[in-house]
Amino acid sequence: MTFLDKITDLGKQAAQRTGEAVESGKLTLKIKEKEKEILKIQTEIGKHVCETAQAGVEYDDAIKALISQVAAAEIEIDELTASKEGIGDDDEVKTDDENVSENVYE
Repeated sequence: MTFLDKITDLGKQAAQRTGEAVESGKLTLKIKEKEKEILKIQTEIGKHVCETAQAGVEYDDAIKALISQVAAAEIEIDELTASKEGIGDDDEVKTDDENVSENVYE
């Protein structure tokens, strides 16, 4: 086998490996898309379970515990939102420029 033949074979092997890597990448992307789809469906199932539990449907203890965690998180979000809304409700905040000009005239 000549040097040129060896280089040609190496090129073919590299092209084949590149093609395999591309194909593997495409399959990985499809897998990730399906995993996202599953998570979206699971989220919808969870929302449905929470809504029906609030409407009075009874579930097993594991589901009840998860629903309690969701409810606690929702309460915490409401509290944090209220705290956030309370920020800056005081009188208008003065900038440094306004404070300086007031001090100059005092």
